[in-house]
Amino acid sequence: MISSLFKTAGSSLLSVGLLLSGCSGDEEQAAGPRDPGPLVTFCDTPPQVGAPVPLRRLTRPQLEAAAEDILGVEVDVPLADEELIGYRANTSTAVDSTGARTLMFNAEMVADLATAELLADPQCATECAAWLLDDVALRLFRRPLDASTRSTYQSLYDAGVAEGGNETGVNWMLRGLMQSPQFLYALEPLTDSGELDGYAVATRLAFTLWAGPPDTDLLASASDGRLATESGIREEALRMIDDPRFVRGITDFVDQWLELDHLDDITSRPDFFALPEPTREAVRRQPAEYLAAKIREGASLADTLTSNRVPADPALRSIYGEDVAGVEGDEALLDPTKRAGLLTLPGVMAALAHAEVTSPTLRGRAVLDRLLCNPPAPPPPGVSTMLPPAPAGATLRERLEAHFSDPSCAGCHAPMDGIGFAFEGLDWLGRSRTTDNGQPIDTAAEFSLPHGPTVSVTGAVDLAEVLANDPVVAECMAYHYSRYALGVLETDDFTCHAQALASAAQDSEGMRGMILAYVTSPWFRNLRPAIEEESP
Repeated sequence: MISSLFKTAGSSLLSVGLLLSGCSGDEEQAAGPRDPGPLVTFCDTPPQVGAPVPLRRLTRPQLEAAAEDILGVEVDVPLADEELIGYRANTSTAVDSTGARTLMFNAEMVADLATAELLADPQCATECAAWLLDDVALRLFRRPLDASTRSTYQSLYDAGVAEGGNETGVNWMLRGLMQSPQFLYALEPLTDSGELDGYAVATRLAFTLWAGPPDTDLLASASDGRLATESGIREEALRMIDDPRFVRGITDFVDQWLELDHLDDITSRPDFFALPEPTREAVRRQPAEYLAAKIREGASLADTLTSNRVPADPALRSIYGEDVAGVEGDEALLDPTKRAGLLTLPGVMAALAHAEVTSPTLRGRAVLDRLLCNPPAPPPPGVSTMLPPAPAGATLRERLEAHFSDPSCAGCHAPMDGIGFAFEGLDWLGRSRTTDNGQPIDTAAEFSLPHGPTVSVTGAVDLAEVLANDPVVAECMAYHYSRYALGVLETDDFTCHAQALASAAQDSEGMRGMILAYVTSPWFRNLRPAIEEESP
C-alpha cells in the first residue's frame, strides 16, 4: 500500500522525469551561450511579451534553500545542475533514473531530519495533518493544494499513522511532498488573460531575488492579487531586497556571473583551501555582500564599479594590508589608487586566477564576456594553451606576450590579455603587489572595445573607470541578469527590454533600479510558450 501511495503522491518521479524530456528547451539553447549582437540598442516601447521559459526543475541551491527556509534543515543536495547558457537552468535534460534516485534520497533525508521539529510545533499537537497541508505543503508547493491533491496527501498521512503513529504519518507525508513534481519543478499556470498567476509570479520573484522559496508574506500577496500589478510587485521586491535572504540570492547570481564557485574546488585550488578558514570564508562571501550593499543603498552602477568603500571585515585585513586607508562605521576605506569597486575585490581576483599564480587571460576573458558581452572564440583545434617554461627572471606578462606573438594565438589572447594585464598589480589572492618573479610589474593595458575605440589604461583602477562609463556594460548586465533569473536565452523581443533595463542601470539607482525594472517588466511577469506552433 505504501508503495502505491508514494507513487500517487509523487506522481512517480522517475516516470515524470523521463516524460519531461518532451519539455526541453529549443535547439538554440542547447548550443550554449551566444553573443547577443551589437549592444546599445535603439527601439521604441518594448513589446508586451513574456520570456519563452520552458518547464524548469529547481536548482540545487533552490532545493537546499527550500529545506532550510521551510523545514529548518541544512543539507547538501548531491545533484549536479544543467548549465546551458552560463547559468544553472535545468530546462532541457530529463531526470534520469540516477537523478530520480538522488531526489528520492534527498526527500527521505530531509523528511527524516525535519520530522521531529515538525512534531514539536504546537500546531501539530491537534490538527497536524491539516496544518501540514495548509502551511507546510503550501510553502513547499508555492501555492495552495487543490482538493484532489489534498486528499492524496491526507491518505498518505493516514496510512503512515496506521503503520507507526503520528510520527510516521508526518514523515510519509513530507517524503511524498518533496518527491512531487509540484515541489521539484517551477510550475507556472496562466490566468484567463494569459498572464502568470500570482503564485507563479511569487515563485519567480523568490527564486530570482532570494534563490529560495517564497515566504508566507509573498504567498499572501499572491493570494490577495497584489502581484497582478507592477506597483504590487515593486512593493514586494523592495521588501525582499531589504531582507537578509537577498544576500543569498545575490551570492547565487554573482557566483555564476563572475565564476566565483571556482574557489570551491579543492582539487584545482589547494592554495585557497590552505588559507585559515575565517580568511577563506571572508574572501568567498565579500563580493556578494558588497554587491548586495550597493544595490540596497541604490548606488549608481559607476559607483559599484569604482567605489573604494567595502564592508569592513577583520578577517580580510591580512589580505588588504596597507590598502586599508581607514574605517568609517561598518565600511573599510581602501586606497583609491589601488582599489576600485567589484572587480578588485580579493574574492573576484582569486576566482579569476590559478593556484598561486595570476591569470590575465581569465581576468580579461571575464571582462569581455561578463561585462562587455563580447566573449572570445575558443582556441582553434590542436593549438596548445600551455605556456612554455618560464625563463629566469621572466614575468608572467612577458611569457604571455611571447605566447601570443604567435599569430595562431594572438587573435584570442591579445584582447583577453590586453585587458587582463591591468589586474597584474593584484596577485592570485587579490593582494596588492609591485613585483612578479623579482621584476617590476607592468600594468599598462591596451585593448579595443567591442563597439569602438582602442583604449589604453594603467592598472585596475583606470580600467574600472573605463568600464563604469561604457553604456555597453549596463546593457550586458541586463542580459546576464535575465539569463540568470529565467534560464533562457534572449529572443529578438528582449532587445528593447535590455535597452530599458540598461537605462535603469545607468540612472541614479544603478542595479537596484535595473532589478526593479526587470521584475516588473512584461518579460518577467508573462509567459510565452518556449516552442510556438507555426500557423498552417
